[in-house]
Amino acid sequence: MWSTGVLPVRVVLSYCPTGVPKLGSFKATLFGQVAPSLPGFASSGSVVLKQFYKKPKNPERKNPAGSQEPIEILPSGQQIIDLSREILCTQWASALMDIVYEFITNSSQGSPPFPIPQMRFVHVALALEYRDDADTDRKVFMLEERISPHEHGGWRKYINNDSPAPIRSSISTTDLQHVADFLVFCQHVQFLQTLGRAFVSDFQGGLTLLSDPQIVTAPYLKGVFAGGNIGSAYVNFVDKHQCSKFCKFYCLEAVASVSQVERSVQSGPGSSGEVRIDFKAVSIIVR
Repeated sequence: MWSTGVLPVRVVLSYCPTGVPKLGSFKATLFGQVAPSLPGFASSGSVVLKQFYKKPKNPERKNPAGSQEPIEILPSGQQIIDLSREILCTQWASALMDIVYEFITNSSQGSPPFPIPQMRFVHVALALEYRDDADTDRKVFMLEERISPHEHGGWRKYINNDSPAPIRSSISTTDLQHVADFLVFCQHVQFLQTLGRAFVSDFQGGLTLLSDPQIVTAPYLKGVFAGGNIGSAYVNFVDKHQCSKFCKFYCLEAVASVSQVERSVQSGPGSSGEVRIDFKAVSIIVR
């Protein structure tokens, strides 16, 4: 359970409930402030609030005023389930990124002739509205560190969930290409270090902070993690991964075919093929 050992804290969350949220594929986003600031979050208290919403049957439909129809936010019980999965994905993505930096540190190849980007995933927390009336439906949010364009670089999506190839339209400079090359390498290392079990996909964020990851697993682990864990993403990675300059410098072995990966996972190394990954707990925020 992602929340094991996590102690709740009480904060005041300020935001505009009538504000127009930014809509992603599944989640609606608002911006706000928390006081006091959360452990690991910016001292300014600036946060991103996210909730799952129900997609309208006709998303192009406009109301008489010409604006989009209001979205339907999922009830609190479902929010807790869905947002907890998202938090779990971020925990695992953070752990899988730690594996990459550990691999680099322990590599016998030495230091590459180009800089290694220092990147991590945003800290996240589950926020539950405090109410004396237990029968009232409470507001539930996932809180994230806010990615600041001035501090962390402008937000962009580097690698989508359905392809291991960087999104060329988002990569307009050599610095961005360098980051994209590193993230391609990260997927390759994660794939090998977990014996083909898992890797991070849907890389997006700034130059140092990333958010909203998905974890893609081998087909026999389908159903683990969130809805972005789709079989085609795994197959596409195995078939279409193109090694970057980081992969080549660190002499990574080639990504195996799906059948080879299945055999390697089931037969070794070790009798159980066990892979141990440590990850840090996130905070539960109670308002």
